[in-house]
Amino acid sequence: MTQRRIRFPFSLLTLLLVSLVCGGAMVWHSGRHARWAAQLADPGTRDAALYNLLSDPVKPGDHEPGAREKCIVNHVVISPQPGGKPPVYLVFRTSGYKDEVSGPGIPRGHVIAIDSEGRVIPWYFTADWLTDESAIITVAADQPVQCLDIIPVGLSSNDAGVTLLYIVSATPKLDPVLLVAFNRDTDPPETKKWSHQVLDVNGVKEIQLGPKSADGTVDPRARFMWSASENRYTGPSGARPNSSCV
Repeated sequence: MTQRRIRFPFSLLTLLLVSLVCGGAMVWHSGRHARWAAQLADPGTRDAALYNLLSDPVKPGDHEPGAREKCIVNHVVISPQPGGKPPVYLVFRTSGYKDEVSGPGIPRGHVIAIDSEGRVIPWYFTADWLTDESAIITVAADQPVQCLDIIPVGLSSNDAGVTLLYIVSATPKLDPVLLVAFNRDTDPPETKKWSHQVLDVNGVKEIQLGPKSADGTVDPRARFMWSASENRYTGPSGARPNSSCV
């Protein structure tokens, strides 16, 4: 009985070898980035780690002038993840602040969100700049921090604009947890514009909206309170989940 030998075409063998080699390289590449991401938590290593994360795989010598200076870190907010998963890092660079309101050591200015594998997370609305109206909110020590931002929105010159209070949870998906529209441009000119404030009421985070009082605090007309059991803000409801129009 004649034995039949199965012969693989050269192209198939080449494909298998390339897959093994590239697969191993991809695993090594991922591990390298994860190590750099972890180094963002250490003030002694975070500048070099951010430079490596943002420049790799650019070849040495191909970087734009001043690239290292642009990777000097001002502040890092470490966001825990549910179930003890590796954290997300919110990185604020020194080049991103211009006054005492935004630095040093204050989470203001340009923010870069990086997950535990070293991937840069696209920011919502590309509004990756936290101002003095923004806030980093901690609802619990073992839960993701939240980023509150105020965004003026107008679809076109003919549309009435509104102000959005937008809160996202600092997770790999930047999950939205609250969206509130207020201060419509169609309001009468004499209408007092609303503002916002974040308070800790008996250990519970509360977002308040309303006109400002004489002492500079907000006279609350709408309140949104964090519910740990429901994992969301409760308050006036809107047309969509986690949304409101006041």
